[in-house]
Amino acid sequence: MSQKNYIRAIYKIAVANVLIIFNLNIGTVNLIPNWLGYLLFYDAIHVIVQYEESAQLLKPFVKILGIYELIAWVLACLAISTDSYSIIYILMHIIEVYFYFQLLTNISHIAFMHHYDQLANQLKTLRTLKLISITLFALSWNEYFKIGINILNIILTLWVCVVLLQYVYLEKSEDQKKELAD
Repeated sequence: MSQKNYIRAIYKIAVANVLIIFNLNIGTVNLIPNWLGYLLFYDAIHVIVQYEESAQLLKPFVKILGIYELIAWVLACLAISTDSYSIIYILMHIIEVYFYFQLLTNISHIAFMHHYDQLANQLKTLRTLKLISITLFALSWNEYFKIGINILNIILTLWVCVVLLQYVYLEKSEDQKKELAD
């Protein structure tokens, strides 16, 4: 298993987070559909599993989230609202909470095994804050509170992306040192 594949997988996870958090809409159609982000997550998880076997648990959940987002995107393209499906909405947020918890836990554990302790601890802290923000967003009925939590979630997601990109840089530097030593 190539270290380069692992580095690419972490990069894909950072990009997937950006794709999911930002929406560029024309009417009801999101030009950056969330299901693309879940497709990148799915692709990256195959590599993460080789380092952290428990990441295998993420495969069915990323499929569910990706299919849900694809259906929601198609319905939005057809101008059909998905607001009336609140039970499914809550269920998807529960799955999302578990997905992010497990994914960021797995990546932080791998970072710890690669002796990036500070980065691993940052990921664990961000994981916890992100899970709180996802939960508060899903459970909030006040529109102003929801906007504030959404802004917090955007900030936390971007912070996760920055930490993941730092991790990519560190892993790439380490990989280059090993190549030069060989």
